[in-house]
Amino acid sequence: GLKPKRYLDLQDNLANFVVEPDLGEFRADPDASDGFAFRMPGNHRRWGFSIRAGRLPVPAMKGRWQVYVVARVDKTVGAGTEAKGYAFEAGVYDEKARKMQTSRAIRLDAADGVYRSFLLGTVEFHPGSYLWVAPAAHPQVQAVWVDRFCLVP
Repeated sequence: GLKPKRYLDLQDNLANFVVEPDLGEFRADPDASDGFAFRMPGNHRRWGFSIRAGRLPVPAMKGRWQVYVVARVDKTVGAGTEAKGYAFEAGVYDEKARKMQTSRAIRLDAADGVYRSFLLGTVEFHPGSYLWVAPAAHPQVQAVWVDRFCLVP
């Protein structure tokens, strides 16, 4: 897992949530690092969890950072480990420049119901940047739980 000496921990209190019915909800989760996570059902592709640059700690706006998302995936009953496709996607988008700074689709076979740290890439944050997570509308994904993002210098 993720064990660097120095990193910025971006918890869900910094996030914006799309909490329209059936798109996601904030839930207590004893397995999450702070006891809470944002749960999105796996049946849509909306960027339901996001953190805007304006909410980032000041140091994050200087230099380059490795961006990790810490998340877990619940598969539907009967979904085998050989399942193909993607469980969710996450990345950093620059709204002002209208371009993706980095993104990654996390394969279903990497999703085992346990929180994992997934490296999304290395970025330099801009005022228009935001981090996002979206399910991949895969029929074998019951839910995607987002605990936090971690930034490693």
